[in-house]
Amino acid sequence: MTFLDFQELTSSNTFKTPAESESIEYKEASWKLPKSFWETVSSFANTAGGLIVLGIAEDKKAHEYSIIGVDNPEDIETQIFNDNNNPSCLSKPIIQNQDVTVTNFKDKKLIQVIIHAEQYNARPITAFGKAYIRTGDGDRVATAEQLKYFTVESQNEIDTHLLPASYTIDDLDPKSIKEYRDELNQKGIITVSENTNNQEFCIQLVCLEKIELVILTLII
Repeated sequence: MTFLDFQELTSSNTFKTPAESESIEYKEASWKLPKSFWETVSSFANTAGGLIVLGIAEDKKAHEYSIIGVDNPEDIETQIFNDNNNPSCLSKPIIQNQDVTVTNFKDKKLIQVIIHAEQYNARPITAFGKAYIRTGDGDRVATAEQLKYFTVESQNEIDTHLLPASYTIDDLDPKSIKEYRDELNQKGIITVSENTNNQEFCIQLVCLEKIELVILTLII
């Protein structure tokens, strides 16, 4: 996700594309940060990430957008970072300095904010105590079933970005792997052949986890 260059998108104060979508949201914020800003932050963080542009008005009937600008971008930018670090507003701070930029279009200023998708084991991100997800071009309160799925993903996700780049199967304890294989065989969870080496066994475990997540998705 990158910031938009409105100088290239339109020569006037109106435009039709890019329209709001699963990854783009426009909001008016002439003098105050709207509460719905944080709902969109939550929904983008809990799905695939996205871009929020402040200072854009939408004409739903004409299916077009107008660049109206932000009157006091410095104050609103300060409010973004204050609320970002306020746990009663957002469950955890996720917006970094490099994610926010103030851009110019003619005599108007816009604030663009990139929201990155959170790691599965950090979801859900809540706004004012509620978790949102992005569907189509709107923010929706997550259902109990969707929150359940978030929880399952959190319990199964490994922070692979924390592992050294040189980490291999040889770094695992062979004795522990054997004990785990024996336990799985004994309980009948999966059958591990004696001819299956440790690397193949670990691949089987990853496949089993993915199947469980797919089944859970179908059930809920």
